[in-house]
Amino acid sequence: MQWLMNNWAEIMAIMVALVPLLDIIVRLTPTKKDDTLLGFVKKFLDKFFPNRKKGGGTHEL
Repeated sequence: MQWLMNNWAEIMAIMVALVPLLDIIVRLTPTKKDDTLLGFVKKFLDKFFPNRKKGGGTHEL
């Protein structure tokens, strides 16, 4: 748990950087199961980075 807390910024930076690449891969695959997983990752990131949304966003506390 301590490792996660110490490296949280790096973990989030990697996730944000990988989402566009994963989005391309998901669009190329014919199954919908991976679409659901990517949707979950995007919703998770939108909670922490709300302005990543197309129309912007606000922090919900």
